[in-house]
Amino acid sequence: MLDTDILRTFIAVLPAMVANATPVIFGGGAKISIPLFGKNKTIRGFVSGVFAGLFTGVVLYFITQGIFFGKLWVMIGLLQGIGAMTGDLLGSYIKRRIKIKEGDEFFIVDQLGFMIFAIVFTNHIISLNVKQIIAVLIITFFLHKIMNVIAYLVKLKKNMH
Repeated sequence: MLDTDILRTFIAVLPAMVANATPVIFGGGAKISIPLFGKNKTIRGFVSGVFAGLFTGVVLYFITQGIFFGKLWVMIGLLQGIGAMTGDLLGSYIKRRIKIKEGDEFFIVDQLGFMIFAIVFTNHIISLNVKQIIAVLIITFFLHKIMNVIAYLVKLKKNMH
């Protein structure tokens, strides 16, 4: 039987994970600002990530029948979507400022920036303790690496980092 605390922790950050992955599939379109964030950041990608987080929150509300967070799932999904996309944009902004080329890896920031912001935006609701946050960041780091390899292999991304 899966520990309820482990399950709750993983489910609590699922909207951020979905939000972060969504722009790879639904991005494209009008660029946000090439000099600020890089040529691969688009308005459609940002918005699709936010909506994916929101949608995931709504789905989790119905799947869990409101367990853990009740109707706050909708707010969690929205805030994690915004947080994940903001963290990703900030990471890209920093990469451009320190002259890291588009597509090159910025270790830790590329893998965890989105999740850190998602947690910051919602921890007042989901209340993860330090141990849970560390666990989420470790799992997120490795999941992000695995998902990037898969996205590369199916030609959704041009690099594997």
